[in-house]
Amino acid sequence: MSTITSNAAVPAPVFSATVQIPKLTISGSPTLAYLNGTLYLAYVGAQNIISCTAFDGTAWSKSVSTIFDADASPTLTVFNDKLYLMFKSDVDGTAGGILYSTSTDGKTWSAQLQIPKARVSGWPALAALGNTLYVVNQGADNDGTLWCTTITTTDTTTWSSNVQISTEKISGSPALAVFQNVLYLVYVPSGSEQPKYMTSSDGKTWTTATTIPCLLSESPALAVFNGTLYLVYQGAASTGTRGQLWYSAFDGKSWGPSTWVPNTVENATPALAVFPGIPDTQGTLVCAQSRSDGTVYWQGLTDTNDITGLVTQFNVGTATDQNAITFEITDDFGFPRTGTMYYNASSERSGSYGIIFSTALANSLQVRALFSTNGGTYSGVTLFIPT
Repeated sequence: MSTITSNAAVPAPVFSATVQIPKLTISGSPTLAYLNGTLYLAYVGAQNIISCTAFDGTAWSKSVSTIFDADASPTLTVFNDKLYLMFKSDVDGTAGGILYSTSTDGKTWSAQLQIPKARVSGWPALAALGNTLYVVNQGADNDGTLWCTTITTTDTTTWSSNVQISTEKISGSPALAVFQNVLYLVYVPSGSEQPKYMTSSDGKTWTTATTIPCLLSESPALAVFNGTLYLVYQGAASTGTRGQLWYSAFDGKSWGPSTWVPNTVENATPALAVFPGIPDTQGTLVCAQSRSDGTVYWQGLTDTNDITGLVTQFNVGTATDQNAITFEITDDFGFPRTGTMYYNASSERSGSYGIIFSTALANSLQVRALFSTNGGTYSGVTLFIPT
């Protein structure tokens, strides 16, 4: 297989513009998870009942209501090839406890179960490491305590003892992710706007908490994308940025500067999940956030270092010939779109995706994607020529 590589400078990744998810009205914060080609979004809707909608790469499905009554925003994750949905109970007899259910399609859910002796304020944070699912949460009645419990793939019904993992009081709900095969936990100390993080390999022994150089309000969200740990959060009241979306990135050694996400108006904690792109790409970090009127918007962060075009037709000619290459290229959300380029320098439109390429000589086979008509940036494109 021959390869056409780009010599273009690759821009830093940026979030795309926000797009409203149709026909959703929610209370609190949404939650996201990806399983088997589908992106799932769960939320609390009318009468405090949890509902779920799904995105298959083309469109969002009609929401399906569960029978689960929640007292706060739910949390989704994937464990043991299933969706795990967890939430604070709002039902007499289990109120304040952590309930959970599983599903393989976001439509049919198992009967809800309760984690023994676990009590929660807000919502739990979930992450799977190896064969273990970790659940971290603030204790009941906003007491500021921080707790962890686990199950494993070998026994998905027996939960470990609920263990307190920090003596520092927290506010809100923590965020949890697996980065470089280690658990990363982010929380906001009580009375502070500056978050801290600590790490663990087993959920029992944790490092000393370290301050993150940013200021926020509300609970943050945490996810790993393209070898980087992203902390996404609402700006702080003290800086006049509350309601605006910001993110900080961690490379394993240090946190980058707080970066503002333009044109975002956020009402609660954002939700994060990675939606894989076409083969050999890193996909897209999807962010969903709710607004004060209950509407939900989403956007994507695509690292253009890894955008790849898959050529399905290639005709070699001279630099002045109009020889077409039909290809697929990821859009701002990391989803494949079909387009056409020409072997010489030209601007061509394919649907709403017009790509401008530099001149490609027959001998050097160098192609550079400069920009697209839908506003996405596609520097760093690699086009593979079928042999």
